[in-house]
Amino acid sequence: MSLSFKLLTLGVAAAGAALLPTLPVLCEDAGGSACKISCVAPFAGDYESTRVVDAVENITKALAQRNYSEMARYMDEGCTTYDESTKKLVNGRDAVIADVKNKIASEESRLNAPILSFTIDRPFAQVNGETACVCFVLVKEIGGARPQKFQAHCTDVFVKRGDDWKKLNFRSEGWKRVK
Repeated sequence: MSLSFKLLTLGVAAAGAALLPTLPVLCEDAGGSACKISCVAPFAGDYESTRVVDAVENITKALAQRNYSEMARYMDEGCTTYDESTKKLVNGRDAVIADVKNKIASEESRLNAPILSFTIDRPFAQVNGETACVCFVLVKEIGGARPQKFQAHCTDVFVKRGDDWKKLNFRSEGWKRVK
């Protein structure tokens, strides 16, 4: 692994801005069917980077379905993120999942509109040996009486454990409304 990639990985881990954008309501339409999850225009240069992008998509699907045990399958035990709202590092897979659950519960109590879709837009995966970094824009469409669209710029760091890619660190800028 090159020194520059090690520094990039450490920099992303140390400078994480906020927890993965939280989902305000259960991802389903008014009829109770699951919302659409898609990955648009991935830029994956080789087989391993394609597998890392697939892991991002699987994590998004699991999170949208509130399937935390499935989400945990794609996260390293030492997964971390920085919670910008509390100004604290969230350390460890179980703590990160608990934090995500709490944020979702808080958002669900505030909002009352179904999520229609999530789009992982233009994910770029760079693999260097046993580590990978993925940058993408996550787009969320909400239905209800006032349909809205939001996006968040995300960066995920993965580590290869055996034959599987596991999320090691993540950050996002938080949701911003798109007109």
